[in-house]
Amino acid sequence: MICYFIDHLSNNKKEQDLAELSLSHKISKFLDDKNSISLITCHRIEYYTDENSIDNKSLENLFKNFKKISNPAEVYLRLFKIALGLESQIIGENSIFKQTSQSIQAYLYNNPQEKVWMDILSNAKKTRDLFQFWSKNHGQLIFDHIKKSEAKTIIFFGAGSLNQSIISSLDFNTEYESTILVTRNIKKAKKCFSSRNTHINIVAIENINENLLAKPYDIFIATDRLDNASKKIIASLCEKKECLNVVDVSSSPIPEIEKMTKNYFSMYSKNTSELVKENNIKLEEKKVRLLNYLNSMDNNWYIH
Repeated sequence: MICYFIDHLSNNKKEQDLAELSLSHKISKFLDDKNSISLITCHRIEYYTDENSIDNKSLENLFKNFKKISNPAEVYLRLFKIALGLESQIIGENSIFKQTSQSIQAYLYNNPQEKVWMDILSNAKKTRDLFQFWSKNHGQLIFDHIKKSEAKTIIFFGAGSLNQSIISSLDFNTEYESTILVTRNIKKAKKCFSSRNTHINIVAIENINENLLAKPYDIFIATDRLDNASKKIIASLCEKKECLNVVDVSSSPIPEIEKMTKNYFSMYSKNTSELVKENNIKLEEKKVRLLNYLNSMDNNWYIH
């Protein structure tokens, strides 16, 4: 097994360029889960695969600008550190563990005999818990910041895992008077939230109730699946004086809305970078203790 990767540390392009490249790899599904582990996020594209299972010419073209690790022990250690959150832009972020887990599980579905990957995942979880090395992701950090505003309503665009995690954490008695989730698949979203005892209005974008927007509101976008008509509707909502905060944590944010409010946050904005920096400072001491712990352990203990 070898590893081909490009991430926020090795990438020499703009951060948003990497996110757009990641999105193209995620959509294209270049490698089959039967032969490889594909770990693709906004800040990384990672393939763990058997070089013999792929056509060499295709491999060279696909991974032309990628870094390569051939030593098995180094390959395993890399994925272990990623699962721990040590390689993330946000130190100890919780999302990368879930993403790593999903990627490994997809591979193991067809390769159950390769238990080494479950060892990596299991030991990463135990180590995280031992050091309480868990941190919020970009969207959660931004949400914690904006929810202190005077907004009465929050509108979420996209029913993916990020918005699900934030909606599930809401205190519906104190934080917002009303919560709107805008999605194309209303039936699926209602099923997702049916058991969570949440007071949430799930609607299609063309059915947003204007009466609910008479009071100050925040907008939270976490989807890359918006057509031009939807983007225009969102832009019109952002222009209104009632709109206090706009958050767009999509891989490719809607470019027009950045200048429509002073309180705009994206994955790439300066104010978001400041929130990440504050978070990382708080985690730095834990990170040092964790690294010292790993260095004191026997080689390759994390795969046994």
